[in-house]
Amino acid sequence: MLDGVEITGEEKVKAENLHGYDFQDREIIFKSLLPEEKFVDRRISKIEDVPGEIDSDGDVGDMMSNQIQSHIADENNPSGDQASL
Repeated sequence: MLDGVEITGEEKVKAENLHGYDFQDREIIFKSLLPEEKFVDRRISKIEDVPGEIDSDGDVGDMMSNQIQSHIADENNPSGDQASL
């Protein structure tokens, strides 16, 4: 359930893919199979590509997008080393 609306399993998977939920797992698998290759995120759609919503003041509400990007960056870089991002 999302915002009081029932969602399907397919919609859940699409949302998780859009937000890069499995990004770290895919990178680990890729590197285990092809350690000499550089991992590239090849998702067709990314949350960064979705335009921000406009709030009642007319401002683009990208706070949630920034929080999500920060969370994904933290998951991909647990040591906090900015140079590897």
